[in-house]
Amino acid sequence: MRIPLGLALLAAVVVATLSFFWPPAGAAETVTLTILHTTDLHGYVRSHLTDDGQEMGGLDRIGTLIRRERRTDPEAILLDNGDTIQGNSMAFMFKGRHIIEGMNALNYDAMTAGNHEFNFGLRVIERMRQASRFPWLSANVVRASSGEPVFEPFVILERKGVRVGVLGLTVSDVPNWEQPSYIEGLRFVDIIAAAREWVPRVRPLCDVLVLLAHTGAERRENERYPSAAAAGADIARECPGVDVVICGHRHVPVESLEAGGAVLTAAGKWGSHLGKVTLEVEKSPDGVRVVSRKAQLIPVTADVPQDAVLEKVVAPFEQRWKKWAEEVIGETAVPLDFRRAQQEETAAVNLIHDAMKWATGADVTLHVVFNNSTVIPAGPVTNQDVAEMYEYDNALWVLTLTGRQLKDYLEDGIAGYGTWRFLTAAGINYVFDVSRPRGERLVRVDYNGRPLADDAVLTVAINHYNAVRGVEDSLYRKASDVRETGRWIRDVIADYIRAQGTVRPAERGWFTVEGAGAARPAGSAR
Repeated sequence: MRIPLGLALLAAVVVATLSFFWPPAGAAETVTLTILHTTDLHGYVRSHLTDDGQEMGGLDRIGTLIRRERRTDPEAILLDNGDTIQGNSMAFMFKGRHIIEGMNALNYDAMTAGNHEFNFGLRVIERMRQASRFPWLSANVVRASSGEPVFEPFVILERKGVRVGVLGLTVSDVPNWEQPSYIEGLRFVDIIAAAREWVPRVRPLCDVLVLLAHTGAERRENERYPSAAAAGADIARECPGVDVVICGHRHVPVESLEAGGAVLTAAGKWGSHLGKVTLEVEKSPDGVRVVSRKAQLIPVTADVPQDAVLEKVVAPFEQRWKKWAEEVIGETAVPLDFRRAQQEETAAVNLIHDAMKWATGADVTLHVVFNNSTVIPAGPVTNQDVAEMYEYDNALWVLTLTGRQLKDYLEDGIAGYGTWRFLTAAGINYVFDVSRPRGERLVRVDYNGRPLADDAVLTVAINHYNAVRGVEDSLYRKASDVRETGRWIRDVIADYIRAQGTVRPAERGWFTVEGAGAARPAGSAR
């Protein structure tokens, strides 16, 4: 029987169409996977102002971008790379609960624990983990007693028939920065060593391997190797089988880097960008392989609308926070201007010294000038003003040191002149020359009008971060006595202003700078 030509052609078209949509057994199939990611949100559910005055970031606007991406790919994976629950005054007030609820509303798939997750201690971490409808990951934060991971090391997510492994890694320098009591019983395995151990363990369980690593993408010039704070590229080179390394920690947007066959990317800070990784994955009887990798960053600008669902979630938290933030706690008789604080003595920094002295009665107070931008005019001072002048969640400690120990520490600290590492002191008078070689800049230190003797014994107020920095060589290990006040320095400043009613900080000639023409430009905070 002859088949009419038109019918034959129709049949051919149908067969070809079906063959296109349903490949024959044994044929390869390519699928597109989308991985969305954020990092270093630091509690910012709302936008922030950049140095040039532009409004940017915030989880509320990121939520809108996430929903747009999910309309294109409903199976998109959503990850966060840590330093999430701590960072601004709202985060401090709610210990991160506000942003965890926002992430729940956006259906995050997982997050890695960053170093700042530990700023509020293990009890807060456990509460926030319990509140999260997604797992917290980290393969290298382990119990000192057993070596078992504290968090889930990895998670396997299936998308479009592809098994995606997500391995969490935390910057391992946490003991250099954190209060020992807040990480008691924990051990932080070197991040590169942990990657070498865990990548071969997870790789056979998945088709695509993503490292959700709270570390910088690549080392800075002259930075030591290995550097836990910037290990992304080093891990990719040393650990074959990794497809994607999502980085963070450094607060620097990195759209796309290639290393060791993997693509590396980092989404900045405070929700400045939504990261997007697109993978083309080929599935065949011979296995699954990644055909192409593309990483991009989507800026979260002021023209992106705020997500309506997130608005409802955040509103109750924000109402409570605004009431606290706008509360007037006292007045300042002089402007508090931090803009020149990394180059010269200012009344603004001396207010912090005054508060630390008031709270502890210490002979000497030490403060590292990480703030070089805040300006508070003379007049009323609010809780939020204090949060802006002292942004970090640092505890107040008092160490007992010798004159020699104090001078050695001061010598190291003045090497940071002109940057956020610049150490200032009150209670002693000192002269330093920034034109001299590092280690030889401290010219003179006087205490009570006389040269400070090496064997003198003084009480020194300092924040915990600077006290513990360096671990084995840290100042608190050298001290003959350590007193933890149990108070946050930000709260101490606010209480001091309340107690005084009106504060009148002034320049008191604590230090003199010579050779200032050699000063370096100010750097960004940690």
